[in-house]
Amino acid sequence: MTKTKRILSLILTVVMMMCIIPMASFAEELPSNGWYNWGDDTFPVWSYFQDGEMVKDKWIKTGKKWYYLDDSGLMAANRGVIDGSKAYFVGKDGAMVTKTGWISVKTTFKDELGPETVTFWYYLKSGGVCTTGWKKIGGKWYYFYPAVEENEYTAGMMVNYSREIINDKVYVFNSDGSLVTKKGWIKLSYEGQSEWYYVKKDGVAATGWKKLAGKWFYFLDFGPMVYDCTMEIDGLNYDFDENGVCTTPEGYEDLVE
Repeated sequence: MTKTKRILSLILTVVMMMCIIPMASFAEELPSNGWYNWGDDTFPVWSYFQDGEMVKDKWIKTGKKWYYLDDSGLMAANRGVIDGSKAYFVGKDGAMVTKTGWISVKTTFKDELGPETVTFWYYLKSGGVCTTGWKKIGGKWYYFYPAVEENEYTAGMMVNYSREIINDKVYVFNSDGSLVTKKGWIKLSYEGQSEWYYVKKDGVAATGWKKLAGKWFYFLDFGPMVYDCTMEIDGLNYDFDENGVCTTPEGYEDLVE
């Protein structure tokens, strides 16, 4: 399981656990109006009632703050919330964050692979709106996931992995989340393993065949260089040494140029 899929899976697991809590609590007396906590002080799960009905898929304002109740009637917290074509950030208390600039969320996940603490970053514009897409901040380029329903729980979140496929291109990012803009070789650690990439202009990683300094290299569709193996490519076997150089006998150039 890749790091991206693992984190998304863990997020969805937490969400599913939250969704089943009300099923075990209907026997309790519910309020006609106001907040109700299905959980406890350690793991609060809030809903809001109006005229005896649970509010769902709607923003509500209590006091001077705005909160979002999802389509299950549970309050969103510590994430982006999609509203139309925009994403808004709600904090740990569920209230919409209206200040501008960087916002971070640190979460520790535990699963069969052990605990892992991950920090998610957002960049807020005025009115609590999350930046989405490409954004140049402090002279560096960053990418924030778009507000699309199929990836609801990553809306507005900054890419915090060493590589990401965006619009069918592989982009390489530094450890601070900024786009790598220097052309040339770069070594990254991904899933605990070292991988080599060749970054072209605009932070895009090479894929497929690439001739460098008179030698042929092959890069997988998601960016890393192939090395120290024999690989079948387009029906033919090619040998690569420990440095990634293709050592197949002369003649293979005709197949790839």
